[in-house]
Amino acid sequence: MAPVRTVEVRPPSTRSETWAVARALFHVAYWSALVLSAETYAPRTAGAAPPAPASPFERRFQDLDPVDQRTFRAVEEGILEAERGRVATQRWPSVAALARDGVPPFAPDPLDRAGYTWQSVQTGLKTDYVGVPAPGSGRACFFVVIVEPEPGTPDDPLAQEDEVHRRLAGGPMIHVSVWMGPPVASLREAFSSLPVEDGYRQVVAGTPDLGPGRGETP
Repeated sequence: MAPVRTVEVRPPSTRSETWAVARALFHVAYWSALVLSAETYAPRTAGAAPPAPASPFERRFQDLDPVDQRTFRAVEEGILEAERGRVATQRWPSVAALARDGVPPFAPDPLDRAGYTWQSVQTGLKTDYVGVPAPGSGRACFFVVIVEPEPGTPDDPLAQEDEVHRRLAGGPMIHVSVWMGPPVASLREAFSSLPVEDGYRQVVAGTPDLGPGRGETP
């Protein structure tokens, strides 16, 4: 008969168990990240739609430099606050009122090196907020163009909101567009659109149109 051997079986140490679990978790995380990365950066297939071309009449948000992107975000925030004021008082708030409430971009901004000054002008159903940078700053002017429908205009229940068409709370759908370009000669009357032939471009955050139609009065 073969000799009988006595073998002592010891349980793995706590350190070994922890290390084994850590290695398993690392491999799960590593390979999951690798798969997700491959899916994200995979080349476009032949049947996929190509990205929409840039319009010569518009400027896409993602194509703006960081300074203009920051100003555009502030303008979008200011528009929302102005809309709330319009709903509450039935009037578009003045630049001074928005500045007193600390609403960007109308309130003083220590990060604004272009020294933008803002003013508003209203003509009938058209209201504009215009930001003009300090001379020599090299920045473009910003124009917020707001057009309301004629009173009594039937409301289209199928109308959808987007970045240009916005519905006032409990009110009508209005047309709001943001433009960039050179200073205007006069701000005595509000604009319903700005002439693209003079270098003005509508800023869009989504897919651009192929013409200036979104910047015109509906």
